[in-house]
Amino acid sequence: MIKTNTLRSKAFTAVFILLFAVLLATPFFEIPASYELYNPTAPWALLLAHAGVPFIFLPILLAFLLAYKKGGAAALPAIRKGAITLFLYYVFELCTVYPLKVLWGRARFFELLAAGGASGSVTGVGLAGYSPWYLPQFFAGGSSFPSGHTAFVFGGLTLFCFAVYLGKGKLPALIYSWGYVLLMAFSRVVLGRHYVSDVVAAMLIGLCCLEAAYSFTPAVAARLGGQAKNKTAAEEGKTELPVP
Repeated sequence: MIKTNTLRSKAFTAVFILLFAVLLATPFFEIPASYELYNPTAPWALLLAHAGVPFIFLPILLAFLLAYKKGGAAALPAIRKGAITLFLYYVFELCTVYPLKVLWGRARFFELLAAGGASGSVTGVGLAGYSPWYLPQFFAGGSSFPSGHTAFVFGGLTLFCFAVYLGKGKLPALIYSWGYVLLMAFSRVVLGRHYVSDVVAAMLIGLCCLEAAYSFTPAVAARLGGQAKNKTAAEEGKTELPVP
């Protein structure tokens, strides 16, 4: 158990450092990248924008159903923990991302383009009205930073947590979850709804929310399990009153 926790801690630290390093570098390349990638009519990106978020739950629910079908009652503890992790993740994510959006007030790339904010060469050496991610605009009305779509689908990594609880399928769950997150992040930049820094920051937030959800899950599961046992014991301890 200690070895597993140490490995998880190292993996979390490594991914966090990598993402944060990319975030620090984004002001140097994200404007040219936004110009280069911008395609607001890309069908696949629009499909992800409108239907991609709800579909993150489908593989998780299928995994729960398949685990129960194969394992029966023996799989219920893992399913319970998976559901708790999923719930906690979205509590933490929703309480973090949307207040930050309002606070930061960062204007989106496509909004600045529509306002005629392009400056410099056609390849995008500048964008009038652009603010780097580390300078919050404080309730200016924008909602670009961080990316809500990216942070939301990062919750798909709870599928990997469920695989850990179940003790099988960890690698496929990890590959699928991260692949979906990266695809969603890329689509948000392609549509001009977000800068690279927005989606990377969303991944950092999602990573921290996932770590918190995973860490709190055992305590919440134990508490809920204890309440269920107490309720069952109380019901079994009831005796019928003798009929006079």
